[in-house]
Amino acid sequence: MSTETIKDFIKSLKKKSEKIKGDHSPISEIVKNQRKLLKVKGVYNLTQDLKGLYLIVVKNYKKPPKYRYFIAISLVGQSSDLLVYLAKDFAIKNNLKLIQYSIFPYHNRVNLLSLKEITEVGKFKETNEILRQYKKIMKRRLEKMKNNLIK
Repeated sequence: MSTETIKDFIKSLKKKSEKIKGDHSPISEIVKNQRKLLKVKGVYNLTQDLKGLYLIVVKNYKKPPKYRYFIAISLVGQSSDLLVYLAKDFAIKNNLKLIQYSIFPYHNRVNLLSLKEITEVGKFKETNEILRQYKKIMKRRLEKMKNNLIK
């Protein structure tokens, strides 16, 4: 798919979403053992049939493409190292990124987000299903852990 169709797809996603206002902190990624910062240009709360997902637009640290787009789902509302440990095996298996990030800039809660970069429009539905399945798996793991601790 060409970048023009991705841009059109992102525009259509933005029309179906609400922009979360505020200054968002940058996201970092490690490339060749160096930390690269991706400045967040906008976070959008997707609505309608994509409810529960977020579109994160970041400025790329290198020229082409100028922007990168990530689809994200909040796995847990308040993240911790234990929850990251519970979530990492599925993320590694499905080539997803996990970050602890505050979606709402003026709140103290740090969510555990699972990210997948949108590079092809055709893979969006598959990514959407994987992220939703991931949230269900995390919910089951937390319920199982809670039940084992209470007994």
